Amino acid sequence: MDVMRAFCLLLALGACGDFKTSTPADAGNTAADTGPPATSGPGQFGALPSGYCCATNADCRYRNCKTFGPIKMCSDPCDSNDGCNSAPGLTCNNGNMACEPATALGCVPAAQWQLGTKQLGDCCVATHDGHAGQECVGNRCVAFGPVSNPYICTNACSKPSDCPGAYMCSIDQFCVPSNTTSYTCK
Repeated sequence: MDVMRAFCLLLALGACGDFKTSTPADAGNTAADTGPPATSGPGQFGALPSGYCCATNADCRYRNCKTFGPIKMCSDPCDSNDGCNSAPGLTCNNGNMACEPATALGCVPAAQWQLGTKQLGDCCVATHDGHAGQECVGNRCVAFGPVSNPYICTNACSKPSDCPGAYMCSIDQFCVPSNTTSYTCK
């Protein structure tokens, strides 16, 4: 009987502790977290570029977490090797227009990705390569509509509330200006 009481006491004391289980990919990035926003990893909207380890599509800026042998990594769309220069050892597979490991299988740990600080709608620099959008929280720098429109930071979305203000969640699952004919950046 004493063993049973000790076990119950241990169980009750354990329930008082602050136990939380998470993976490195989602640590500090859930909507329920009340702490400061994450500064590394996939972030709130999934910002990892090609070559970074991922667990699900939601971790990647282009929502493409692919399995290559024993690893899973983000794979951005591309039309040349320049689009795959976000991490070493990647090449553009012209057959499927996606970044893939050139030879050795390996990926950069998600926690090593440093999130940008510019928010949705902020002006950004279009580099037209794998580094495009690094200054943005969502790791995407895109222009919409006429070529005179500015490049803005955007992020992936899964619901309308992910795109506040003058933005909406597109069918491609990233925030776009509600009016793509004419908009400005912050």
